[in-house]
Amino acid sequence: MEENINWWIYILAIFGGALLSVIYFFGLWVTVQKITNLNKYYYLVLLLSFLARVTITLIGFYFILMLGWVPTLLALLAFIITRQVVVRKIGTPSSLQTMKEYGN
Repeated sequence: MEENINWWIYILAIFGGALLSVIYFFGLWVTVQKITNLNKYYYLVLLLSFLARVTITLIGFYFILMLGWVPTLLALLAFIITRQVVVRKIGTPSSLQTMKEYGN
């Protein structure tokens, strides 16, 4: 019976890490989209967005850390893999593609 509970904890940790990744990088994407419309105080928006994203992510990983080191590693792995999947699905920004074409 205890093994079944461990598997559920591992699955929840993986989903938690993926959810934290989506929240963090979606927040970053929204910030970058909004920053183009701001002329003044853009640095304040960047700073507040960064602090909010990091705070949410660290609190989430703190709660996952309470479950043990294996769930924490699984959540971290899910966080990184989710980021890679999203980047592959969305792609790189066109400005970065232009820079790659010119060899910069």
